[in-house]
Amino acid sequence: MKRILVVLLSLGWLGAGAMEINVMKYKPKPDGKSYCTKALQQAIDDCSAAGGGTVIVPDGVYLTGAIWIRDNVELRLSKRARLLGSTRSSEEAGDYPKGTTALVNFDGVKNAALTGFGTVDGQGGDPVFDLGDNAEFKGKGRRFNNVRVMKSKDIRIEDVTLTAPGTWTLRLLQSEDIQVRGVKIYSFSNHNNDGIDIDACNVVISDCIIYSEDDALCFKSDSRARKYIVENVVVTNCILATNCNAIKFGTSGWAGFRNIAITNCAIRRAPTHNVKDRTNFTGITNPASCEMGIALEMVDGGMMENITISNIVMRGVMTPIFIRLGARNGEVRHLKNVLISQVTAESEGFMSSSITGVPGHRVSGVTLRDIVIRSMGKGTTTHALKVMPEKEAGYPQNNMFGYTTPSHGLYIRHAENITMENIQLFTQEPDKRPAIIMDDVENVWLNNFQGEKPAEKMPMVRIVDGRRIRISGFRQQTGAPALFLEATGDSSSILLRDNELEGVKQVVRAPEGAVKQL
Repeated sequence: MKRILVVLLSLGWLGAGAMEINVMKYKPKPDGKSYCTKALQQAIDDCSAAGGGTVIVPDGVYLTGAIWIRDNVELRLSKRARLLGSTRSSEEAGDYPKGTTALVNFDGVKNAALTGFGTVDGQGGDPVFDLGDNAEFKGKGRRFNNVRVMKSKDIRIEDVTLTAPGTWTLRLLQSEDIQVRGVKIYSFSNHNNDGIDIDACNVVISDCIIYSEDDALCFKSDSRARKYIVENVVVTNCILATNCNAIKFGTSGWAGFRNIAITNCAIRRAPTHNVKDRTNFTGITNPASCEMGIALEMVDGGMMENITISNIVMRGVMTPIFIRLGARNGEVRHLKNVLISQVTAESEGFMSSSITGVPGHRVSGVTLRDIVIRSMGKGTTTHALKVMPEKEAGYPQNNMFGYTTPSHGLYIRHAENITMENIQLFTQEPDKRPAIIMDDVENVWLNNFQGEKPAEKMPMVRIVDGRRIRISGFRQQTGAPALFLEATGDSSSILLRDNELEGVKQVVRAPEGAVKQL
C-alpha cells in the first residue's frame, strides 16, 4: 500500500489536480518578431516551483532563445504554436548562454515533457548557422539542436513537429526512461541534420515520421571513458527518409550498444537533397538517395551485441545492409549476436550489402533471415574481379571501399558464425558479378537461397579462404548459372547439400577435397 501511494504522489502532477499555466499570463507577443524567452521560461519555472503541471503555449509564433524544461513540467504546444529559434547565436547576445547546445533543453530534470501538436523551428537555415560540416567542432561558430535531453529521467516527447535545426534535431544523451511518440521531423536546413540521436537507456521510440538530411535514427555512444553503454531501446512503427543512413549505430561508438530492438519501419529516399553532393557516386541516378538502410558500425573500440532488426521495407537506398567492425581509433572489441529478419529492399548503385571485419577481428554471430533484395544490376566483369581494400582505420560508410563491390547481393569478409536463411538476391538488370562473396569466413550456413545468376561465367557464390561452410536448399529462379560455386585459397570443409543444380555446366571449381557434395 505504501509503495502504491508513493507512485501516485510522484505522478500526481499529471492528474486532474495538476496545475495549468497559460503562458499568455506573462504577456509575451507571439508575433514572430518580439522575443518571448523570458515569458516562456518564467512560466516553466513558476509551474515547477508550485509542484508541477502543464504550461500551455497557445497559437502564435514565439521567437525565443534557449529555454529549460524543469522538474514535473509538461510544455504543451497548441497546434498552431511555433517556437522560433533565435538566430543571435553569439554568447554576447545572451540567447544561448555559454555551454548551451539546444533551443529546448531538458538538463538534469525528472518527470518532464514536451507535447502538443505545435512546432519547434530552429531556423537552422539562417546564414548565421551556415558554418559547414560539423562546425561545432571547428571553432567557427555555434549551431544548436532543436531539443536535447541530458542526464534526465522520466521524459516524454510526444506529437510535436521538429524542424530546421542548426545541427542534430533531437538528442537523447545519458538519460533514461524516455518515451518519444508521434514526433514529426523535417530537417534539411543545414549540414549534420540528424533526426533522433540516441545515447541513452530504457528508451521507447514509436510512431514517428523522420525526414532528415543526415542520419534519420542514429545510435551514438559518446562515453569516451566507456562507462555508459546504450541499452534497452525499442523502436517501432516509424517512417525514415534520409539523404544519409536510415538506421545507424556508431560513429561514435566508444562504449557500445546492447539489447536493442527495431521493428516495423519503412525507409525511403529523402524528398530533397539541398546539402549533400553525390556527383561522384558511380551509378547513382538520384542524388536524394538514402546511402544505407541499416548500418551497424563499431569502429571506435566499443562493443555491440544483442541487436534485433525486423520487418523493414526500403526503397531508394544505395546499400540495404552494412555491418562493419573496424579500427578507426586503434582498439577493436566485438560486434556479435545480431539478428536482421524480414527485410525487403530495392537498391540502386553498385555498392552491395556487406558484413566486414578486419584481419584478426571478425564479426561474429550474425543471422540474416527472410531477406529479399532487388538491386540495380549492370555490374561488369571488372566490378566482379575487384580486389576490396581493407581500410582498417577508415571511416565506416558504404563507399569506403570504393563505389563498387565485386558482388551484387552480399559481400562478407572476416566473419564467423554467420547464418543466412531464406535469402533472395535479384537484380533489375543483368549483372556479371556473383550474388555472394565470402572471404576469410568460418562456420557459415547459407540455406534456402535464391539469386540472380551472373550474366556470364562468374560463379553464383565465390568463397576465398572459407572453412566449415554449408550451402543447402539453393533454388533456381532465373535459370541455371554456368558455375555455381568457386572456392579458392585456403578453403576447406565446404558442404553442398540438397541444391537445385540441374543444367549447371560446372557445379564446383575448387581445390581437390575442399568441397563435398551430398
